[in-house]
Amino acid sequence: MQKRIPKYQIKQNLLNVIGSPSQCAAVTTTLKNNDDFNIVSQIVSEIIHSIPTFKKRFWGNIIPKTIKELGGEKMYFYKPKSLKNEINWIILEIKHHQDLIKKFTEIRRIFEHHVLLGEFEKALLLLDNAEKEVGVSIWLYESKFLVYELMDCQERTISLISSINEAKQSKENKLKKLEESGFVTLLLYYLSNRAVKDLSAIKYDEDLFNNFKRNRTDFQKDYYNYYLFRLNYYKHYNIDDPSIPLIMEATNSLIDRYIVLIQVLQAAFIKGDCNDIVLSRSQNLFKLTNDSSLLPFVYIKQPELLHIDYFDIEYIQIIDSYYQGNYRDVISKCKAYIKTDSSKFDILKFYCNSLLYAGNGFSPIFSDSSSPINQICRKIYDTISEKDNSSSLYNLYQLNKNFYGFAIANGLDYFIKEENNFDRSIRLKLLSLNCFDPFFSTIFENEKDALHYLENGLKHIKFSISIEHQKRRTKKEITQQSIVVDYIAETDNAKVLFFNGDYDKSYNVWISILEKKRDCNPITQIAIKFAFDSLIRLEKYQEAIVLFVDEYIKNPIGIKKTDVVSFISLLKKQKYKNIKRIIELPIFVGLNSQQDTDKSFVLQSFCDYYDVKKPSELFDVIMDIEKFKIETFFYVIVNEDVLRHYIYINSTQESLEEKQKILSYLINIKTNNEELYKKMADEVIEELIVYKGTKKMDESKIFANDQAIIKYELKDIEGLYNRFITHYGVFEKGNPIWFIKKYTVPAFGQDATVLTTEVEYTDNGIYQVAYSLYDTIRDKFLFSKFGLGTYLSTRIRHGVLEGELRSDFVANNLVLNKENEKYVYNNYWNLTYGLDTDINANDELFKILSTFSEQIDLLISSFKSDVLQIKIEEKQKGFFDYYIDIETLSYKAIEMGTRTNNSEGFCQLVLKNLWEITERNLQKIRAYIKTDLSNAFHKSLDDLIDKLSVPTFNHVHNEFIQVINDTRTNINQKLFKIEGWFYIQESKFDDFNLEELITIVWESTRKFYPKVNCECQLDLQGSDITIKASYGIHFSDILRIFLTNMFKYSSPNSNKINFKIKTTIENYTVTFTFENDIMQNEKLLNEKFQTLMNAQGRLQLEGGSGLVKAQKIVKYDLDDIENHVNIKAENQKCTAFVRINLQNLIV
Repeated sequence: MQKRIPKYQIKQNLLNVIGSPSQCAAVTTTLKNNDDFNIVSQIVSEIIHSIPTFKKRFWGNIIPKTIKELGGEKMYFYKPKSLKNEINWIILEIKHHQDLIKKFTEIRRIFEHHVLLGEFEKALLLLDNAEKEVGVSIWLYESKFLVYELMDCQERTISLISSINEAKQSKENKLKKLEESGFVTLLLYYLSNRAVKDLSAIKYDEDLFNNFKRNRTDFQKDYYNYYLFRLNYYKHYNIDDPSIPLIMEATNSLIDRYIVLIQVLQAAFIKGDCNDIVLSRSQNLFKLTNDSSLLPFVYIKQPELLHIDYFDIEYIQIIDSYYQGNYRDVISKCKAYIKTDSSKFDILKFYCNSLLYAGNGFSPIFSDSSSPINQICRKIYDTISEKDNSSSLYNLYQLNKNFYGFAIANGLDYFIKEENNFDRSIRLKLLSLNCFDPFFSTIFENEKDALHYLENGLKHIKFSISIEHQKRRTKKEITQQSIVVDYIAETDNAKVLFFNGDYDKSYNVWISILEKKRDCNPITQIAIKFAFDSLIRLEKYQEAIVLFVDEYIKNPIGIKKTDVVSFISLLKKQKYKNIKRIIELPIFVGLNSQQDTDKSFVLQSFCDYYDVKKPSELFDVIMDIEKFKIETFFYVIVNEDVLRHYIYINSTQESLEEKQKILSYLINIKTNNEELYKKMADEVIEELIVYKGTKKMDESKIFANDQAIIKYELKDIEGLYNRFITHYGVFEKGNPIWFIKKYTVPAFGQDATVLTTEVEYTDNGIYQVAYSLYDTIRDKFLFSKFGLGTYLSTRIRHGVLEGELRSDFVANNLVLNKENEKYVYNNYWNLTYGLDTDINANDELFKILSTFSEQIDLLISSFKSDVLQIKIEEKQKGFFDYYIDIETLSYKAIEMGTRTNNSEGFCQLVLKNLWEITERNLQKIRAYIKTDLSNAFHKSLDDLIDKLSVPTFNHVHNEFIQVINDTRTNINQKLFKIEGWFYIQESKFDDFNLEELITIVWESTRKFYPKVNCECQLDLQGSDITIKASYGIHFSDILRIFLTNMFKYSSPNSNKINFKIKTTIENYTVTFTFENDIMQNEKLLNEKFQTLMNAQGRLQLEGGSGLVKAQKIVKYDLDDIENHVNIKAENQKCTAFVRINLQNLIV
């Protein structure tokens, strides 16, 4: 038991150290950890009353008035003894400043309301007043960043960040560009990024995690957990020790500490380790602040409380109308409600669901259609109404990241996770309900408390349909007769049956609900989920698979909330035994398995059942199966890349040709998805043409897939690029931009360590942004699944290299194998040459060969670990060296930025630069193999000869020499072979023959339209010419565009369509003529052509821009703006002319 120190002694101890901040911090920590909170409170009050300056000793600068004061007070780290003591200490701070917190919570409420309604000028004015009334804070600047971003005034954010960074440097440190307590500027750096609308939210998550995951010590772990918690709360609320953020936040304003305190209370309650403390302290805190965000805690502790502000009659009326199915009334009431209170996410959800169920389509909830509240509503509505809501959910996630600090963010975060079927905490969501809500009763762990809470609601509200229905839910009662709308009553009844274990009845009710409510995604999703789960509980696995696939085909979004992970795992564990090889099985596994090998295995077993090898051989075999299932089966094969590990597909070309056959089949069965399949087919044609027109891939050479990196890994680069352009605009005006260059967190700490993060600044902030942009592209080039690192891991470092270098030594019995990490003798020498008769010779040879084996294995492992590694930091090892100091790299990025005007062009320039660096790296590696590695192997062999040149081995000396020389010859050959690996694999066209290319493209395109009866007249005059490799992709694109359009839009004059492709060459100019039959109105068609060719903006759109793209290629990609495309319709023919200057294009 802790020995109680007398009150007078504690006070005297504090007075004794008033002149020493560090000693005062130690005594204050002892006081904080006193178990008697009343004593602590009394002492603090008395000390502050008698010596006001002690307030700063206790709590630092609670109400900073300038940015320099914010976070400027030196505070000391002491490992928390308990969460209770840390919470109590901050409550003491608040107790002495409760009016400040009351004022702040009201300012924040109004501010968030103005912002969500799009009233940005009012919001900024409020912030200006807040700065005067409650001081500066992290919250204040974070709020300004967001408003500036929403107003499209990004330059103001840049200027504000720069001025903050400049102000935070002391005079003596400004010359060094250093700050020793960088919590504020580092937090604001990330918060400014979080506010940016078009900076990828997913990249923000990745950057934070990558920057704060590398903790080598417990002390760093505490620091990094604080940053993750503080900057990305809804992803990292479940940290091990929720008290740490309270310690770390102690350098910031009381406002910031209060915000973090509320988050810590939520996080601690979710963990459940000290709920009594959380609830009692929350109750105490509410009495001090009257903050409505604390009411959920208060009502968990006292469900019988009748706090007048907690019972919002208008809110309950909206819920009651919703439960009765009076959707038009809900819509009207939500619009009225949002004008005064925009903080409740569930209002938006009720509104959007009501729009959907009423069949109204979307309409804005607020008069300003461009306001953030309407943007959020629009995306919620799209999410619940679309057949594919992935894009809407991504946009919602982006929006929520911008509004992370708002009250609405909690509910929105839960909604996004729920719609994506991600892990989520219902308790965290419930803690955002700051007024009475029947659903809040689910937070109670026992039925008695839940009913008590609901009954208490009825005391104040008198009568409520939703409360009465929630009481039946709580008691797990079946609703027989009620004015509650059918779908709510029926789904709740079906849940009761399910949770009571009556799975047969539950399944039947869910299927009934499903059939009645197919037009409402939220209802169908829950019905499919429970129907599927019912079948799994009944072990009707076959039926569950069929249900899932049937519903996926009817509406893919319907199955999104159905959890199949554990079921897929069970199927895999059982090796898919006792599951019939019906068509639904490969569809189900193709859609849900995370393992490509499993997808291919199940597809193969399905093909085996029909005695065919490839899926394309099933076209005429499975005709008796429903057409829509056949369509889905083949679509999943192509879309989910099921052929990646298929046993009967042996090359990229075979895979592409199989996809081509499947897509051709899908196009020709004429379904509603025909346009999708044509688009997919175009992409496959493009890949095939490139593949056939390129040099044969040598998979032993260095390779990274540039185009896949740009298309798939850098699709969110636009926001980062735009940020760079904005900074560059400020930079060009000549104003210095102060930005963080790097930061350092102390590696080790103990009690009394000063809370600090050392930050180094640069007054050329553009360089930091440029570096970030370049570094993002470099990271994907090196470490994405299409990047260089993947190649190194799969084709060199993991087994291949070792097998090549070690195999000859093992085959010649010079290197021993290992068992349990020890070398074992292979008995070759003693059995072949009779060494077994001489124990000493045998033992001596084993020692020599063990030492030699160790040397060879060390050479190989060192080559892999020290040479064949990617290096991006100065201290790392590796000859794949992409480390460039930030300043040099930034200059390079800025120089590239001035040479292009869009993000894709910038990506291309960076990738080109990275390939140049790669080539230099490869030259060094080849030199190392030729000299250092070769010499090391030969030295080891020489040493081996010396060790074996002793009398003991005289009778086998010649044999040893022969074997060693053979090995030496073989290792020279192997090293020469391995040296050849380290060249760049050129995935470019050979210099190509134009006539051959026309034939390749025609044949590839023709295969997609097997049912089109056509005849093509080829008149290729002068086309037997060779064009430079670098232009091959552009010529293939031009040919593909026009040939595809000819197939798509031709109309036969008789039973056959006539095509004509003609080339003529004169004075280094080639003219292509593409001609096909048409039946359309020629005047209208020519007007359409004219509009298309004049609409350059269509290049940015998907679909319908083929002609525009062709014009762009011939003018700009082929480097001559005099080149042109012309197209016209006359005499029932459509004729396109493409004229290209060949002067610099031919070999």
